Amino acid sequence: MTFKSLVATVLVSLTALTFSADATRDAARAEDLQRSVAVAIVLDHNPMLVDAEVQARDGTWRKARLWARVHRQTGIVQVDASIAGERHSLAIDIGASYSFVSGGLLQRLAGQHPAWPLVAGALGCANIWGLWPQEERWPVLRVPEIRLGATTVTGVGLVGLPNMFGDGADLAMWYSQKTAAPVVGFLGPNAFKGFRLEIDYADAAVYLERGAADDVHDIDLAGLTLHSRHAR
Repeated sequence: MTFKSLVATVLVSLTALTFSADATRDAARAEDLQRSVAVAIVLDHNPMLVDAEVQARDGTWRKARLWARVHRQTGIVQVDASIAGERHSLAIDIGASYSFVSGGLLQRLAGQHPAWPLVAGALGCANIWGLWPQEERWPVLRVPEIRLGATTVTGVGLVGLPNMFGDGADLAMWYSQKTAAPVVGFLGPNAFKGFRLEIDYADAAVYLERGAADDVHDIDLAGLTLHSRHAR
């Protein structure tokens, strides 16, 4: 049997920590931290996860490393995410205005979880210039949490896009043309407002360090979607 992934995690409690430069400069803060190390394992000649993270005793992660894939030509980074127990691959697109996924996926998630807040019409940053078709009908779903490795991002707004990308392709098909592996969409800046995000392209890794609470009210706005009648 071939195992696709395997992570062995060893938790080590420390009274003094020298893992990060910040911690060494602040002994009092260092004493309140724990170090979690995920050990490398090779199985069937496949290298597995190697990771090192610093976690406060209240359960929050100061800096978490997340394995990623990087497309060699486009430079687009993608990570694996868990949404309601389902594993999905999502690109990271900080240059976008919001987080977007294929409409079919969002419709299925909304159907499976009717308690999740759902609105029709792209609002605020989810409203892309008013130039894209039917923005006033795009569904926006508030996902309670998305797990990225050891990190949990809460209250993430996702927009479901219709099949509008050439020959009726959905966002997943279109965006996957420029990623290292198929994706269902991408996480935009709204997902990472509470974090300092670092991308290590050489080692194909993403570092997330929480700096603030997640913004779960980013589109608590008047139900107004702007639409431009100016020709493209």
